[in-house]
Amino acid sequence: MQYYLEHHFDPDFDHHHLKPAVCSADPVDHYELGYAQNVRKGSLLATWRPLEEGEVEQVDGRFVFQDKQFPMGAGTEALQETPDSLIAAEDGYVFYFQGKITVRNLLNVRSDVDFHTGNIHFLGDVAVHGSVRSGFVVEGRSIDVHQVVEAANVRARRTIHTSAGIKGGGGAVLRAKDKIMVPFCENACLITQGNTVVKHSAMHCDIYVGNNLVVGERLVGGRVFCRNVMYVGQALGGGLGETQLVLGYDPELLREDAKLDERISIVAKGLRKIRNLGRKQDQLTADEKEVRENLKAEMVNLRLCKRKLWERINSRKRLEECRVVVPGKVHPGVEISIGEAYLEVAEPMEDVVFLFNGHDIQVASPAMPNQGKL
Repeated sequence: MQYYLEHHFDPDFDHHHLKPAVCSADPVDHYELGYAQNVRKGSLLATWRPLEEGEVEQVDGRFVFQDKQFPMGAGTEALQETPDSLIAAEDGYVFYFQGKITVRNLLNVRSDVDFHTGNIHFLGDVAVHGSVRSGFVVEGRSIDVHQVVEAANVRARRTIHTSAGIKGGGGAVLRAKDKIMVPFCENACLITQGNTVVKHSAMHCDIYVGNNLVVGERLVGGRVFCRNVMYVGQALGGGLGETQLVLGYDPELLREDAKLDERISIVAKGLRKIRNLGRKQDQLTADEKEVRENLKAEMVNLRLCKRKLWERINSRKRLEECRVVVPGKVHPGVEISIGEAYLEVAEPMEDVVFLFNGHDIQVASPAMPNQGKL
């Protein structure tokens, strides 16, 4: 009896020779090349099938065997209750390595992420040995980028680390659940539910931090939404552009609020457009009346959503724990909000901490009376 090894992935997959998927209904997408064959733990990889007489000539001879011995590599397993099935023992990508079906949970991209690789969508950890070029996406569990992140989108279910920083050009978005660690960032948006650490400087960035933010040297320009503690080592503010700090609120909920505001603005513009037609209600066409009523109903719903959202925001605020710690200089013009309390720095300061004292923002010195404790 001969057996055929049926694959539930492409055994001839080669990430060096990728082609965009062709769909008759849509144009070719050169950003999506399918760099890795993702599998989840428990996914079926291969099965044995007995060959009927005369069937051998009709199948790929490379996968015809006399015995049912899986070419089993790392990250795969055959369970006792289903001995004719090979499955993935972990999340990762599947491929043949030295003649064995193998699953690995670390994807090494040994080049830039660009038009040679396409976007990277991976279930496990990703190490990009080059840069992530503008317009591309990298998704993974934890992501390590050895070179520069340009105006790209990087999303991690755990952590993001970059060795050469972010030159975002206003288009970079990095989102991680647990932590973001970068040497510097320029013109980028950083979002995390946990902590963010910028070793050197953050320049003109929007930063959303669900816990604590550390900037080792300078924070200049942009907006920072931090739920708990901010530390800026050398200089806060200065240069061109406003520097705005908002503390005490869940930044993810503030992002939801900003999206609601954007939609409210669009709906309000639509209602103004209809009013500017200069016709009375009975002179509007049926289509115009329908559009107006739909916009009015949407506006009511948006305002209701906004009110409920702010109930959630206020229920989660933690103002007493908030502070901005600056052992270095604070330049005039920096705007600080802790809850509803607001302060605009009017004159240069140095070695100070900004605290919430119940109604206002208090300025105290030194910044760190107990060294090493934030």
